[in-house]
Amino acid sequence: MEAQGHTPSTSYQDALSGLADLTLKQKKSYILSMFALACADGELTEEELGLLAVVASRMQLSEREFEAIMPTHDFSLMDIQIDAPEDPEARTGWLKSMIMMVAADGVLTQDEYDVCLYFCAQLGFSDELLDAMITHIAGIET
Repeated sequence: MEAQGHTPSTSYQDALSGLADLTLKQKKSYILSMFALACADGELTEEELGLLAVVASRMQLSEREFEAIMPTHDFSLMDIQIDAPEDPEARTGWLKSMIMMVAADGVLTQDEYDVCLYFCAQLGFSDELLDAMITHIAGIET
């Protein structure tokens, strides 16, 4: 699954704007879901960890809160249950930011896609909507 010279139609900052009013539990859940996505390809880079730290800061999480969220042991995707916000705009922003993170390099691996599917269901969205958003936001056909 590769992008074909497509420029994303949404900025990461735009996707985050719908997440401004999350509860502390939801913010932690968001960061953990994004961490799981960053790890989906088998490698957590310094850039990905740095981006997560920046996002946590913008969400007004302290450095200590951010560090407490990060798993200190191996985890299974099934261990992560997100606390989805009721607001449809916030849920949509959450999904958009996940898509933007995994597609930033222009490649969406099967493992990344599977993680997106897992969280998409927890956010209350269909697989078809995920596929349409991946195509629209990242220009990647699923």
